[in-house]
Amino acid sequence: MNDWSPTRSARWLLAFIVLLMLYGSLQPFHVRHVAFDSPVELLTRLRWGISPPADLIVNVLLYMPFGATLAWVLPERWSPAGRLALATGAGFMISLGVEVSQWFIVTRVASLADVTMNTTGAWFGCAAGLAVRAQRSRGDGSAVTRFTSDPVGAMLLLAWLGSFLPVYMPRFQPRLWPIEWGARLAAGWPGLPPIAMQALGWLIAGALVRALTPPATAWRTLGLLALGALALRFTWFAHFAGNAELMGGLLALALWPLAARLGPVALARALTLALLAGLVYRGLAPFEFGALRSDFHWVPFTDLVSHAGTTGFNLPLLAGKAFTYGTLVWLVVAAGGGALGAGLVIGALLLAIEVGQLAMPAGEHVSTMTDPAIALSAGFVLMLLGRCGASPAPAATARA
Repeated sequence: MNDWSPTRSARWLLAFIVLLMLYGSLQPFHVRHVAFDSPVELLTRLRWGISPPADLIVNVLLYMPFGATLAWVLPERWSPAGRLALATGAGFMISLGVEVSQWFIVTRVASLADVTMNTTGAWFGCAAGLAVRAQRSRGDGSAVTRFTSDPVGAMLLLAWLGSFLPVYMPRFQPRLWPIEWGARLAAGWPGLPPIAMQALGWLIAGALVRALTPPATAWRTLGLLALGALALRFTWFAHFAGNAELMGGLLALALWPLAARLGPVALARALTLALLAGLVYRGLAPFEFGALRSDFHWVPFTDLVSHAGTTGFNLPLLAGKAFTYGTLVWLVVAAGGGALGAGLVIGALLLAIEVGQLAMPAGEHVSTMTDPAIALSAGFVLMLLGRCGASPAPAATARA
C-alpha cells in the first residue's frame, strides 16, 4: 500500500474521529466568562445533570467510533483487556476535559452523566472493535465475517433504521393506537415524491443488506427489517408515523426482486442516479426562486439541536442525514468510484443546493453546512477504511 499502511490510515481515522468528537461537544463555540479559582474547582462543580434520553444516546454513540478505532490502532501484541482498559481510560479523560471546557460554552451543560455515557461508549466501541478484529483475523468466510468486512455499510444500515425512531421516546399506550390509525386514514393519500423517497431508502437498504449478508437471504432480511421498523413505527410510535413511510416500504419490497436482478455495480449506479435526482428535487422544490436571503447556517450540525427550551439533539434527523449522504458516497464507491472524490463532488452538489435554497421563500428550507459536511466526512472515512482493507466491495457479491 505504498506509504499508506493500514495502521497509518487507522491513525488518521482516529485523529479525524477525535476532531469530530471535540467539534460536536464544543459547538456552537459561543464562549462565556466563568469565574473560578483553579481547574480543580471546575471539576468539583460537576453534577449529575439530567439530560434528555436522546442526548444520553448521542453521548454513547459519539465515543463508540473512538473506542473501535483504538482497538485497531493499539499494538496487537497488547492483551485485549489492556487495549480495552486504555480505550476506556482515554475516553474518560477526554470526556472529563470536554465537560470542564463546556463550563465556558453558552448553551452547553457540564454533567457527570455525560462523562459516564461517553466512557461507556468508548468501552462498547473498543469491545466491538476487538471482536471484529478477532473475527476478521480468522477469515473463516462466515456470515459474521462478511458482515464486518464493510463497517461503513453496517453503520449506514443502522442509521437508516435509527431514522425511524421518534425525536423523544413516547409512553407505551396501546389504547391510543386506534385513534392514531384513524388519524392516519383521515390524512389521505400522500404525495408521490415522499413515497418515492421512502421506497428509494429501502431499496438502498436492500443494497446494503445484499453486500453484508449472503445474497440468498437478502430479500428475506430486508423484509424482516422493513416490516419490523414499520410495525414499530405504526404502533408504539404511531403519533410520529406517516402514510408515505408505509406505502414506500411496501413498494420497495415489491420492487426489490426486480432490483436484485441487476448486478451489484449496475444496481449501485441506478440507485446513485435515483438518489441524486431525489435530492435535487427535494432540496429545490417547489422551485420558486426570488431574492437571496442571508440566513445561511455556517456552523454544521447546529440545525440538529432543538432550541425550544432544551439542548436536546435530534438523533433521528442526524441518522437520516447520515444514511442519505453517507450511502450516496458508499454507492459511488460500490460502483467503482473513488471515495474522497465522491465526497468532494457530492459535498459540492449539496452546497449548491443549500445556496439555491437561499433564493426560495423563507420557511421552505433551512440552508446549512450540515449536509455537505456529512458527505465530505463520509468520503474521507471511506477513503481511510479502504486503505485499511475494509472498503465496500459489492462488485464481488453474487446476485440476490
